[in-house]
Amino acid sequence: MRTGTPMQFYVEHLSNAHVYVFLYDSSGELLPMYPPAEGYYSYGFTRGPNFIPPGEGYFSFVPPPGAETFYIIGSIQRLFKLEQLTEIYAQNATSEGQKTLLLEEIKTMLTDNEKKSRRAENIKTGGGTHQNRR
Repeated sequence: MRTGTPMQFYVEHLSNAHVYVFLYDSSGELLPMYPPAEGYYSYGFTRGPNFIPPGEGYFSFVPPPGAETFYIIGSIQRLFKLEQLTEIYAQNATSEGQKTLLLEEIKTMLTDNEKKSRRAENIKTGGGTHQNRR
């Protein structure tokens, strides 16, 4: 993407999935983007479209160039530990220790789920033949 290119995410809860979005920008800042408020999932799910950032806002890439990483996590189960670490970090956003704990949780979660996904994708069937009965 080029500098100044506008970007916005569209999120819609179709099957009561819990969605979490974080931006880790090129300057090393970690920004929780979604859900938009503490305790958001305590009262069910907002139906209809949700935009990140909300309304007419959008992201645009600005100098200096570097890696902008969006972590987008979806889960049927509510991720209480992730929510708790996010809330603590929001109260202590200048704390490198809190940022590290939250980033480690995000990366561990993604790595563990990737391993499970690969394991499921690599399941091999045993030998033998298969016949359809008619």
